[in-house]
Amino acid sequence: MAVVSAGRLSAVCLLLVLSACRGVPERAEGESSWLQQRQLFFSEHPDWQASGRMAIRDGNKGISVNFDWINDNRNLELRLRTSGGRWVMLAEPGFAQLEGTRIGLLQADSPEPLAEQALGWSVPVSYLQDWLRALPAPDGARLKYASDGSVLEINHEEWQISYQKYTTVESQGSTDSVLLPSRLDASKGQYVIKVLISDWQL
Repeated sequence: MAVVSAGRLSAVCLLLVLSACRGVPERAEGESSWLQQRQLFFSEHPDWQASGRMAIRDGNKGISVNFDWINDNRNLELRLRTSGGRWVMLAEPGFAQLEGTRIGLLQADSPEPLAEQALGWSVPVSYLQDWLRALPAPDGARLKYASDGSVLEINHEEWQISYQKYTTVESQGSTDSVLLPSRLDASKGQYVIKVLISDWQL
């Protein structure tokens, strides 16, 4: 019977440990239990809030805005603040209302045209509602996963959303927790929206 030296045995063990630590390969859309788990989490926790800062640029000029995003099931309250004004948007399926600096009170069928009137840039508010939580939007979006199973990119037509950082957030009043983005970029050609989330509340 062959005898293995202590040094060689230690080296073999180290290789086995390193192999076990390697991340799993990126997975194709529909194969991530991670995504299924977070979809289930938000079906059970439909109310959430996110606060932070958003920078919007089109290649020539840009704007920076502070935001508070309050989601009550399917209804949205979005508070926007810049050095030039403040706005409050209320939205539900099929209806949106915006009130604030220089615009008075505006209403529309969706939040996108109202956000553009307030900020001067087209912001995909309806999609951001999912992108902020690392959920695909709209239907048919393609996903790319990181080695730990978390969503690394979301792609739909010309939009690409990339996730740089996540943080673990606990649900108030329960032991449930979920990994949520704290930094993400959404880009479409030269048009870029950078989002930094400083606070989550579930």
